[in-house]
Amino acid sequence: MADLPSISLITATYNAAEHLPNLIESVRQQSDRAFEWIVIDGASQDGTLDLIRAAQDVITDYVSEPDFGFFHALNKGIQRATGDYYLVVGADDRLDPLAIANYKQAAASSQADLISAYIYSEKNAVIKPTGGAIWHHGVQAFTTTQSVGILIKRNLHERYGYYSHDYPIAADAAFILKVQRGGGKITIATSGTLLNCCAAKQVRLPNESLFIDAVDFDYCIKLRKKNYKIFTVCNAKINHRFGNSKSIKLFGRNKFIYLYSPLRYFYVHRNHTYLETRLAKSHLFFIICTFYRLFKCLRKILVILSFEDSQKFLKIYACSKGTIDGLLGKLGKTWT
Repeated sequence: MADLPSISLITATYNAAEHLPNLIESVRQQSDRAFEWIVIDGASQDGTLDLIRAAQDVITDYVSEPDFGFFHALNKGIQRATGDYYLVVGADDRLDPLAIANYKQAAASSQADLISAYIYSEKNAVIKPTGGAIWHHGVQAFTTTQSVGILIKRNLHERYGYYSHDYPIAADAAFILKVQRGGGKITIATSGTLLNCCAAKQVRLPNESLFIDAVDFDYCIKLRKKNYKIFTVCNAKINHRFGNSKSIKLFGRNKFIYLYSPLRYFYVHRNHTYLETRLAKSHLFFIICTFYRLFKCLRKILVILSFEDSQKFLKIYACSKGTIDGLLGKLGKTWT
């Protein structure tokens, strides 16, 4: 056990009393209890803080104060962490009982900078990595879009910085892309990935202005540019909640789709549009990616019109404005 790396769990919470008990219980059930758990709460008002205080048997450190958003909270957690790696765990996630043990074994054997697990949605669907479309040029290669569950070397942030304020939803995607382009050892960067804490300190903190979504892409680029590596451990599992799921019948087949708030629609479309167009390596790929993002916006509008039950026009506006702002490069916490 002495040769295994140490792990810091980091969870950002805000009014998470409905889901946090399930996460706490899953952490208590870990077969390997040699880890620290840091919770950064954004001044919750719904009883979340009481749950945190009642879980001091597993929660090592916590703070409750207003913050800028998820990635601002995550940056604070990284700065407080002491482990070799940190693992981002969402307040509504649940860890498999062997997750920590399997992460440690994978980190020790691979010496990777980022280590990902398979992520299971609330409907038990497996979220797998993708090679990405050819015009993305690494934007989506072997990644999805969440930092939750990512096991990351902490010292990477010394080289690539912390999560950026510029992408309120996509700071994790942006960071992972930086690692990827820096030559980091990566096979998957997604929810369920372990990051080496020493490597994390070599990278600028994730861009907090992305706010919620796609920040891991940027993070991967930072890490890969510095020749860090990412591997996948297939026997570590995390159950992760993706929006509000809805079962529909499409062409005679049952299918689950995920619906979001106007705020989430805005930042998803803005951040992905911004990252994918700005990271295109040629004018041709920039044009292709621009039309691709417009297509994604139109397709989402059709989904909203067909399956959303409320705020349809506001959500259509959010998708449209997000796409336009992404093309124009308007970042920051701009949705009001």
